[in-house]
Amino acid sequence: MLPLPNLELPGDRLRHPDQAIAPAGFGALDPMHPQRVALRGTYDANYMEQHAPGFAPDTDWRYFNLAPSDQWMDTPLVGNESFSFHHMHPTRPLLEGRLPGLRARVFVGYAMPEGEPKIREVPLRLTTLWFFPHAERCIAIFQGLAEIGTDDASDVASLLGAVERLGQARDDAHYLQAVARRAHPTLGAIYSLIDSDLLPEGIATADPAGEEAKAPFAMEGLQGKAQYRRAELDVEMARDKVRAMGKDPDALGIRMPPPEPLPTGDALPAYLEAKLKEAQLQQWAAVDDALSLLEKGLATAAAKGVPLSELSHRGPPAFSAPAQLAQIQAASKDLKPPLELPPLVRKLYMLQETHRAGYLQAAHVQPPAHPMPAAEAAGLRDEVARAVKAGIRCFFSADFTGADFSGLDLRGVDFREAWLESADFRGANLSGAKFQSAVLAHAKLDGATAIGTDFRKANLGRARLAGAVFDGADFSDAMLMRCSFAGTQARRARFTKANLLETTWGEADWSEADLEGQTFYKLDLQGMRWPGARLLSCNFIDCELTGLDMRAAVLEGTTFVNCRLDGVMMGGAKAAGAVAVKGCSLARADLSEADLRRFNFGGSELGGARLVRALLAGANLSGARLRGADLRLALAQGALLRRADCAGANLSGIDLRDAILQHADLRGTDLRRANLFGADLARVRLDGATRLDGALLTRARTWPRLTREQQESMP
Repeated sequence: MLPLPNLELPGDRLRHPDQAIAPAGFGALDPMHPQRVALRGTYDANYMEQHAPGFAPDTDWRYFNLAPSDQWMDTPLVGNESFSFHHMHPTRPLLEGRLPGLRARVFVGYAMPEGEPKIREVPLRLTTLWFFPHAERCIAIFQGLAEIGTDDASDVASLLGAVERLGQARDDAHYLQAVARRAHPTLGAIYSLIDSDLLPEGIATADPAGEEAKAPFAMEGLQGKAQYRRAELDVEMARDKVRAMGKDPDALGIRMPPPEPLPTGDALPAYLEAKLKEAQLQQWAAVDDALSLLEKGLATAAAKGVPLSELSHRGPPAFSAPAQLAQIQAASKDLKPPLELPPLVRKLYMLQETHRAGYLQAAHVQPPAHPMPAAEAAGLRDEVARAVKAGIRCFFSADFTGADFSGLDLRGVDFREAWLESADFRGANLSGAKFQSAVLAHAKLDGATAIGTDFRKANLGRARLAGAVFDGADFSDAMLMRCSFAGTQARRARFTKANLLETTWGEADWSEADLEGQTFYKLDLQGMRWPGARLLSCNFIDCELTGLDMRAAVLEGTTFVNCRLDGVMMGGAKAAGAVAVKGCSLARADLSEADLRRFNFGGSELGGARLVRALLAGANLSGARLRGADLRLALAQGALLRRADCAGANLSGIDLRDAILQHADLRGTDLRRANLFGADLARVRLDGATRLDGALLTRARTWPRLTREQQESMP
């Protein structure tokens, strides 16, 4: 049996078993296919010295044709041509149609030294059609050339693509507005998801297969539905109370409005913009109303001599389901027919739980509860002390608001879900105690010992913690807003998912603490000691971290945005995949022997930093300022140092195999015994003080090179 080709060229049919014929096919040719390689030009030593990294001067532009030469066209396509395929579909003998009559447009934003990017359009031509007859699909490829001012296109700030129908071109002003909308400081991300202003009407962008794949994972607004159901419950309770008073809730306008459908697609940006404006107006209106009420209240209080500070709610919620039920029963005893109590009882207790949950979440934002009266506090203190001494250690869900337990030995005591707002635990021993879901807002824990204590889901907002010891304690999901951690000790403590917003910090030892996934926003963390701490996937935004001790800390996947880390100690830290961007400074930081693989330092300040023996494989140091830094014996295979400022840095013995150092400043850099095998050293800046003694430069790319004039013209 002799296999025959499935496809043949009409002018070169196979007629004899030993006949050699030209291969035929409808697929795209690989860039290394002989038919294409013959057109790609000459890439020799002259090219490397004079023309790299662009195309060779003798490149035949037909090299970029994906199709075999028998399917080339003499001129570009318009976009509305007809087509037909015979016997190339599994079930249809003839497949024919017409191109949709569309054209693509592309606008390039060029970065300017000052001001906004300059927008230019790139002329495009429809050069390639790639048909998939069996799938009844076609890809249209438009090509164009955009000028760039640098060999790495670093002057290209943005690209905007659009599609138009033939004969229905939009003016340039339309696309300038589209660019401006996507650069909007608050709604830019939303506008970037909307393509209607970049597409003609009638174009469907949804992928049916993709939508079908996402359907099983859709949440369908479950959180919104839960919030709406909670509001419904509150309205139902209000209506029941009004009915119990013999009034009509509908006549009073007490009803739940229908849920407002959330717009999608093109309507979303306008909807969000309107909602933002509405929220701003409501906020100002609320401020005006509050000021008016405050002025009236102050005037009334002054006239009647009433202290306003005593009128605001403090302490646990006043709502009580039994008390409310008794009031409703008394008010409705003469109603005909009598009020149905079982459904009402269920709603009352549900509302009571809602108040309790709200108190747990927000006790720290209300005025602090008053301390318990001295006599009552002394009696409770003695009673609890006797109970603990007798082995009674369970005070589950107790109300000890404002109690005085200072100095007591409360080891292993169960305070779960207890109300302990403004309680005094100064100097107490709370080791092993259970405070899960307890309210400790405004509590005094100064000097307390709480080793291995369970604070999960507890509210310690605004609590006083100076001098407290929390070694091994668990604060997972706890509320710690507006706490001060200065002087605390929390070695090996857990803080995963704890709320640390608006906290203040100082000298404190949190060695080996677990803070995975935490967000630190605009915090001054100077003085903290975090050696060996787990800081995986944390976010530090606008934070002051100067001199922080994070030696051997785990920082994998952590992000630093606009943070100051000057002099930070991260020797031996595990920070693979971490990010430090947007103005971060690590000047004089010690990162010796740290695992910094794939770390993104893009544009950061690292002047004088120590990275001796650091692992930097695949790290991004493009644009980083490494003047005077010490990277001796670092392993930086495949690292990106494009346009990095390494002037005066010590890189002796560094492993830079396959690293990219294009345009890097290596003046005065010590590269003795460095491994530069296969490294890209094109257009690097050198001077007489650059040292390359014993460096391995095999297969390193050293062309093109900057001329003396080019180097002298640079700042």
